[in-house]
Amino acid sequence: MLRRRQRHPSLRTKRKKFAGHLGFVRSFQCLIADHHKCESPVDPHHLQDGFTADIPMSEWPGIGKKAHDKWTVPLCRLAHEEIQHVIGHKPFEEKYGLDLMAIARELQQRSPFRKQWE
Repeated sequence: MLRRRQRHPSLRTKRKKFAGHLGFVRSFQCLIADHHKCESPVDPHHLQDGFTADIPMSEWPGIGKKAHDKWTVPLCRLAHEEIQHVIGHKPFEEKYGLDLMAIARELQQRSPFRKQWE
């Protein structure tokens, strides 16, 4: 019979959450709203796969972990599904002519909650 491995509680690090900034990101329309009809709510998409080289090492999430909340962009659920489960980040950028890291950085600068992580 298989047993689950027990992890030492001190080895788990809790990711800081910034709900205010996520709400700020949700206040924007989907990045690809001009390309399709967005009928679902906008969700903040955490940039990770393929972008870790552009994120400072101190904020790198590690394998299987979600990136810092400040590295998010607004996507509807359909776009979120496409980027995460169908084509991936780089092909998504090429298909829609976007620079997701630049957009995430602009949102960071405009966020009224940026002082929380500075």
